[in-house]
Amino acid sequence: MRLVVSAFGVLLAVGSVTAGDSSSSTMRLRRKDLPSDSMMTGTTLDSLLEDKVQNQLVDEVDLLLDLEDERELEDFPMSMSIPTTPSPTTASGETPTPTATPVLVPDPTTPTASPLMPPETPSPTVPSGSTIPTSQPIFETLAPTVAVPREETILMKCGVSGLERSRDILTELSSISDPTVLLTPSTPQFLARDWLDNRDGAIICASESAHIQQRFKVAVLYYGMAGPSSWTNCKAEEDVIDSEDLCLYQDVRSTRRLLRMMEENWNEEEAVRFLSEKNECEWFGLDCGEAYSVGSTSFFPLLDIDLGGISMSGSILPEMVAFPSLESLALDGNRNITGTIPSEVDAMKELKFFQVDDNALTGELPESLFTLSKLISLDVNANMLTGTLSESIGSLKSLEALQLENNSFGGLLPTEAFLNLKNLGTWIGFFVLFESGFKLFLVLYRNTSS
Repeated sequence: MRLVVSAFGVLLAVGSVTAGDSSSSTMRLRRKDLPSDSMMTGTTLDSLLEDKVQNQLVDEVDLLLDLEDERELEDFPMSMSIPTTPSPTTASGETPTPTATPVLVPDPTTPTASPLMPPETPSPTVPSGSTIPTSQPIFETLAPTVAVPREETILMKCGVSGLERSRDILTELSSISDPTVLLTPSTPQFLARDWLDNRDGAIICASESAHIQQRFKVAVLYYGMAGPSSWTNCKAEEDVIDSEDLCLYQDVRSTRRLLRMMEENWNEEEAVRFLSEKNECEWFGLDCGEAYSVGSTSFFPLLDIDLGGISMSGSILPEMVAFPSLESLALDGNRNITGTIPSEVDAMKELKFFQVDDNALTGELPESLFTLSKLISLDVNANMLTGTLSESIGSLKSLEALQLENNSFGGLLPTEAFLNLKNLGTWIGFFVLFESGFKLFLVLYRNTSS
């Protein structure tokens, strides 16, 4: 008599047991047959077996065991017991001592499920007295889905190897970013380049200069503004942790998209996450205008970036404002955008709306900001900006709305410059810091009729 404990906690007794004076049969004692005592002696086990055989016919015991086998196969599809083959008799009529029945017990360190062997399908019932060839699989093997390797896709699409594409991408991006930061791990520029080179499902070729640069810039915006950890809406799929990481259009406030939503009776629905393989024109908060058609893989310049109120955190990097066709940039209401407004804002020659209010920006307004002659609205209120207002503000001839309040500007108000803003028709508020340290909240209003 031998005891075997399987990985599922089932106690199996294997051997030969004599049933009265008639015949021998292989029996297995299950846990439900044992008393509740945690320890049992060999004598107690033999006594239980004898009682069981004496009180039941051998055929009934076999039937019960067959039913139990079927139930166990359903519960544990990877565990199977192979019944013994009837023992041959010798010439003298004696039955040799049967060998132990082999019991297949799964290795606890080996997974019991495989992508190629569905765990939900039960094992086939083994007929009494038959065996299953070990060379044949129990389950039908499913053919795996074959994906085209990224290297082959790059070669087919771009006509160069992956290594050559990586080199060309680095060369292309070096024209807009310092090569040092592109190669320094953990920088936003490095993370954006690495994603673009190795994980972007769109696989943009380096020869598509304008497209690959734009896609890189918005990826820098994502990584530089703590997208993976801080964003409360539409973070990249690879950074999603749980069901609370939503991506909904309801947070988009760009005028063009809001009008489109009203015309089409747009209901709340999922938007496209950042770093999607889809065209960046479809990503949440990005808009390429009416010329763009959904599903296009071609390059269209960004016209609107509206990412206000999604808990961005970080500094405005030069790459984030290097969009020559951009008409509106709204990063307001994020609270934790720090640092200064970069002087590179003058790259956005078409910019009409610049909203970075309700953040934690410091420093002075750069002179380059006042070269944006098409600017209609400038909103930098509720930051920690300092310095004096430049006379150059008077060059913003198209300006209609200006909000400077809740900052710490100092010096004298450039009155003559404000008088040149003929289209200005809104309240202007800001703190004026005098040499004595006294702060005055000044509000200026210009009527458009004058």
